[in-house]
Amino acid sequence: MVVRDRPDAPEERGKLRYQGLLTPLQAAVARDYSKREWVERRCRRLLEDLGIGSFADLQERHDAVQRRLPEVWAVAEEIMAANPAIE
Repeated sequence: MVVRDRPDAPEERGKLRYQGLLTPLQAAVARDYSKREWVERRCRRLLEDLGIGSFADLQERHDAVQRRLPEVWAVAEEIMAANPAIE
């Protein structure tokens, strides 16, 4: 299946043109995608996927990352020291 943004685009051999609900759906999403409600909903879902449900969760994640940075930096220094191509 080939989806085109131009209905007058030439046919390609072996490809089927999709006609139906996709274009109206794309138009609705394009129209509403940047609305504050949609943006906030996507952000909330992302935070939930990351296990961050509150500001306290966010602070804990920050603190956990800060605690691991010295270890990460030590490993990075070992890698750089062992690789003569890194200057």
